[in-house]
Amino acid sequence: MRWLIPLCALLWCGAAHAQGYIRIPSCNTASPPAGSNPGYMDMNGNVCVGGLVNGTVKPQALTQVPLDVASVTTGGTAVAALSAGHATAGGFVVTANSAGICVNEIGTAGTASSGNTTCVAQNVPYYLAPTTNAVSVNSSASSVTLAGYGYQ
Repeated sequence: MRWLIPLCALLWCGAAHAQGYIRIPSCNTASPPAGSNPGYMDMNGNVCVGGLVNGTVKPQALTQVPLDVASVTTGGTAVAALSAGHATAGGFVVTANSAGICVNEIGTAGTASSGNTTCVAQNVPYYLAPTTNAVSVNSSASSVTLAGYGYQ
């Protein structure tokens, strides 16, 4: 009986390690099931780091791509903060300006949250989904400095 409790605890802890992860043969070559985006773990229990890129698990190293345009110079006029292909593994955009920013990953960003445009407040990062599209950013104010990276 004394060995039963430690054995159960050991089995429970071992099973908890894999919860929330899908096991795949290799982080570099396997494709996850279509339409799902949980964490992935190789057959040895190593967590695959990175995001999904075109249906495959991105290997561990990501390349940071600086913003192509680092400011909204004229309020109400959108800029392409990241050119097409510069956020294939996601990324983020943020501003310290009190006006905040509006981001659109599909088309041209407006100055209010509507349709595909999402606005975030000052110092709140907007996290980008992996995309091959350009990332459009706008603001209601002029001279709004942007910070962030695209990941590839």
